[in-house]
Amino acid sequence: ASVPLAGGVAVFTTSFPSEWAYKIKALYPGDATFLGSSRTLTERVRKFQTTTVVVSSENPSQRGEPVTFTITVSSAGPTPTGIVSLYDGAGELTSLGLVNGSASYTTSTLAPRMHSIYATYWSDFYNVISRSAYLKQVVKR
Repeated sequence: ASVPLAGGVAVFTTSFPSEWAYKIKALYPGDATFLGSSRTLTERVRKFQTTTVVVSSENPSQRGEPVTFTITVSSAGPTPTGIVSLYDGAGELTSLGLVNGSASYTTSTLAPRMHSIYATYWSDFYNVISRSAYLKQVVKR
């Protein structure tokens, strides 16, 4: 794109579609007073790191009683959007859309035992994937 000079400075604003090392070239063709020149630089675009946390409404809980798991995803950048998946060990319980960086899931079907609950945030345009620590959910008989 061509950009006009103002006081010897040209400003160009753009956005990049994904993480990558983009090459940007500036070219000044010169005029009656100044010689032409060009420079190339590499702009490294990286997404923001995220933190995913799962909390339980009742821990320990009783068999057959509802438990709500709330997943919160935070970032130093824009509020995370997109999908989180909630797991009990290796099995997926559900996938949910984030609203203002959070999502909740309620279940009353957890068997009496200790459950290893965790969540995975699947990233968006600005934020990277992350996984929570395990939440040890105890369900009593």
